[in-house]
Amino acid sequence: SNRAEENRLREDLRDLKDSLPDEVRKAILKLEAEHSTRRTWVWARLGRAPLVMALKSLVDLAQLTAEPLGGGSVMEIAEAYVDRGWKADRAVLDALATVQQQHDVDAVQNALLPLYEQWLQREAEKFQQAIQQAPTAYVPSPAPVTDPGTCIVFADALRYDVGQRLVAALNERDWHCTSAWGLAALPTVTDTAKPAVSPAHDGIQGSTTPSITPVSKTTGTRLTAEVLRRLLQAQGWQTLSSDELGDPTGRAWTEAGAIDSCGHQYGWRIAHHVRNEVRLLADRAESLLEHGWKQIVFITDHGWLMLPGGLPKADMPIHLTELRKGRCAVLKTGAQTDQPTVPWHWNPHIRIAVAPGIRCYEAGKEYEHGGISPQECVAPIITVTPKVVP
Repeated sequence: SNRAEENRLREDLRDLKDSLPDEVRKAILKLEAEHSTRRTWVWARLGRAPLVMALKSLVDLAQLTAEPLGGGSVMEIAEAYVDRGWKADRAVLDALATVQQQHDVDAVQNALLPLYEQWLQREAEKFQQAIQQAPTAYVPSPAPVTDPGTCIVFADALRYDVGQRLVAALNERDWHCTSAWGLAALPTVTDTAKPAVSPAHDGIQGSTTPSITPVSKTTGTRLTAEVLRRLLQAQGWQTLSSDELGDPTGRAWTEAGAIDSCGHQYGWRIAHHVRNEVRLLADRAESLLEHGWKQIVFITDHGWLMLPGGLPKADMPIHLTELRKGRCAVLKTGAQTDQPTVPWHWNPHIRIAVAPGIRCYEAGKEYEHGGISPQECVAPIITVTPKVVP
């Protein structure tokens, strides 16, 4: 009986491909009414009903994407995303993480794409318009102010929804977490945004040639990971490898996680890796706290967009650009384009073209960042401390 119902649900979900979002919402709610009781069956507990388990996340997605995020300004849109928008991204990852077999994957993707793609596109366009109308309203968050006893853990591409998973995981382990947020430096690529949130940012400046990679102020050296570590050490920061614990009476910088590399390598299948990445980040924080650090501060450089089947393609003539990434391009001096542009964080005289909406300058990319959207720009800042025992 369970197998027959899973087969029926699979066909019904597959039939939603190319349907209008409102039609998909109605169909998903109807399917939930028909199938939800199967989540109490033994077969669901044995992992033999993946589609009905994914259906719960599809219901969440249908409800969360029914209305646009509130607000019209940069900060209002970002705050609306922090309030509820991120939950739609979480629902997508949860739905995809539940299914393994290709026919089940196809069914879930057919149901979620009509809802998710339109919502992503609408919110990205609105956020871009808000920034174009009031560029000075977009203020990237600086490096966190820290006291001795603080270890900063930099986690590349810790998107806001994944950050909230980390908060929940650490709370379950009985650590105390506070979650804040800021805006990533533009463009939302590691070369630009990671130095901007590092404690060494005062020793970094932009190059005068079109670029997205800043340089050391003292030497003019292109800012590689090793150059950043040397700048941090020169300012008295310990730089810890992935298994070092350091001296908890001072300040330290360490890096953890492989979210970004997983996304670029696996595309939508990052959904299957997120929970393990969160566990590893929680393990790292727990080890540092148990070693004697007073607090751990997780920071990140940017988030990301993910769309099964690939983000839509944007066109940008090659002769206009010095450098092109998935969601952004460095414009040549004097180049004109009708696409959104922003000044480079490290040198406002260098202009960066941003792919409109959720489009991408490279075809076939399921996972990418570098552009402007709430998912890419809103960055979590998570502080973890031991709970105070009365």
